[in-house]
Formats: sequence, C-alpha cells, structure tokens
Amino acid sequence: TAVAEFEPEMTTPATPATPNQLIQLQNNGNGQFSDNDIANIITNNYGDRFIYDSKLDEFFAYDEDEGIWYLNDEQHTRRRIIKTLDTFVNAGVLQKYNSSLISSVFYILKGKLLRSVNGGRDTIWKRSSGMIPFRNGALNAKTMEFHEGNQREMYFQTKLSFDYDRTKKCPNILKWLEWSVGKDKLILIRAFCRAVLTGYTTGERFLHLIGPGGSGKSTLQQLLIAISGYTGTHTSDLETIETNRFECHSLIGKRLLLLPDETLL
Repeated sequence: TAVAEFEPEMTTPATPATPNQLIQLQNNGNGQFSDNDIANIITNNYGDRFIYDSKLDEFFAYDEDEGIWYLNDEQHTRRRIIKTLDTFVNAGVLQKYNSSLISSVFYILKGKLLRSVNGGRDTIWKRSSGMIPFRNGALNAKTMEFHEGNQREMYFQTKLSFDYDRTKKCPNILKWLEWSVGKDKLILIRAFCRAVLTGYTTGERFLHLIGPGGSGKSTLQQLLIAISGYTGTHTSDLETIETNRFECHSLIGKRLLLLPDETLL
C-alpha cells in the first residue's frame, strides 16, 4: 500500500506594489515589513523609468514628456525613499525611521535597478550609438530607418529640438561650409558633424578651429550646438577640467564639449 506523505502548503504573500497595498497588509495583521519591501515598492512604482548605472555610480530617471533619461543625483534618489517612508509614517504603520534605514534601501535599490550590457562589461548608453534623436523620433544613421515617437529603450540622454523630415535639404548650409573651410576640409567638417549627431567617440578626435575674426568660427560653433542639442552641449575650459575634479561629471550624457578661446601650445 502506497503511503502518501503530505506537507502543509506554504504560501508566501506577494510583495506589495504600492504603499497602499503595504498598509493594507499591515491592517490585515502582517505587522512586519523589511527594507527590501520598501525597495520593491519603489521599484514597482517607477518600473522601467528609474535605473542605476554601476559604471557611473549614478541613478537615472526617464522623462516621459521629453523622451530622455536625466541624471538623478544621490540626494534626489534618497528623497524618493523618504517620500515613500513618509507615506508609512502618515498611515501609522511605521512609527519613525532614521538615516540607516534610508541608506539601506538606497543600496538595495542599486542592485534592483541595475542596468548593464554583457554582464556589466559594457554600458547601456551605447545602445543609442549611431542613432540620432529628433523631437519626433529616432533615426538610425546606418540604415536610415526612422522610429517614430519616444524610444525609452534606446537610452537617449539628449534630444534635438526639431523634427526629422526626410524631404528637407540644407543647400545654404553646405554652400556656406564650402565657402568657410574650403572644399579640401569640407569632408572633415561634415565627418565631425556626423560624429556629434550620432554620438561617435571611438575615434577620440577633437576639432580645433583657428582663424581670424569673421571667418566663420562662431557660426560653425552655433551649427554644432544645433546638431548636438542644447541639453547635449557643455562649455568649459582646459584649466577647469584639469583642476576641478567634479567638472568631468558635467560631461555625462553630453555629445559636444566646447572649449572657447583656448590656446594649445
């Protein structure tokens, strides 16, 4: 005769997705919750709109209206945690909290929200390499395929302020470029413009403009700003970059660095 041995079925309550669900669990008699539960609530609330990059050691949040990812510094990330904890306190399910609890949730979020490529060997921001982010969508510079609308999974950190229109040409700009730099350097300038547009950095090259006043240096600078986007441009100088250890942090997500009036010896 076969004897069947049964064990009582163990049920694990689902992790609450919102503060209200956690409060409901408290009211039903489950009087304990962990730091991990708080981190799960924040993760579930923000979903794919809140990520952590271990290479930069920074959090990023997605702006649905702008269609770009922006840097969320440590204090603003901790503020998200504090707002969640305040919900618990106001509901009476948490008497108080301290900085150690905030720090614990903060570090748990780093693991839960981590996004990387190839097991951390590469950064997710390279997904936008070769793509040109316009206001109405993104253009693949290699295939010339256009993707309409916001592209969250491409991880753009900047976007151009104008729409892509396949029928538009720019004869006046090309004519001015030829007059300003000459035919022999025209292809070089156009190649640099393409690098700015597509976020290409592998070549590790910079453009040094030399010439008398009125020769078009400032005009070309304005053209480069237009194709990198205002939010994708940063202005600095070599001394600041060398002496201020925080200056390079300002370059995160930028496609163009301007160093005006520099003298290279």
